[in-house]
Amino acid sequence: MRTTRLLPLLPAMTLAVALAGCGDDAPYSDTATLYDIVTYEGSAHGVARFAMRASNDSPLLTFTATGVDVDPDIGEGDRMLLGYIPASGRPYTSGEVSVVSTGAINNVPLKEDAIADIRWDADPIYLNSIWRTGCYINVYCRVSYSAKPRLLSIVADRETLGDPVPQLYLVHDLLGEPDSYTRRAYLSVDISGVWQLEGCRGVTVHVADSNLPKTEYTFMKTDN
Repeated sequence: MRTTRLLPLLPAMTLAVALAGCGDDAPYSDTATLYDIVTYEGSAHGVARFAMRASNDSPLLTFTATGVDVDPDIGEGDRMLLGYIPASGRPYTSGEVSVVSTGAINNVPLKEDAIADIRWDADPIYLNSIWRTGCYINVYCRVSYSAKPRLLSIVADRETLGDPVPQLYLVHDLLGEPDSYTRRAYLSVDISGVWQLEGCRGVTVHVADSNLPKTEYTFMKTDN
């Protein structure tokens, strides 16, 4: 269940984080199966549709698949993890695919606020990778297990929205729950509200990371 909860000056989302439970291996295997974060575009007449960009501003790809049982927690327009094999044998080409697996991920909200008033780094994450595909920032990380919902959001610092490169912050707060063992999680954030601002040339994402000393990741717009 996803519910709205207030922290000081931060209207944000608390949610039970979707945790991957299949080992600690990297998200790509050495078989023909590809694993990507995609947008579920719904299903009609037994045919499911998925859309994605391979990276940055590369062309939009559309996949179709028949006989797919999508997780009931995944709604039309949601981001999700898709394991698939291209029917053509050519990766990252639009067309029919055979679906190996589907999985719900965290569709994290984008908020705007004054970052000086927010404890955005309350609980660091263990960052494995962060990347951009179109208007989405995607994160593969490890977070402490918690049976209760936690605060998880991306906040755009309101004071920087007029800058060529607005500043975004990954907010993670266990809301007082004790640290526990970690499991991997996938997040995807629609940043179009900032990305499409006039004069925006890119964004910088700040991450409180318990893995690496790097805390800032800048993603610039590129030509198609």
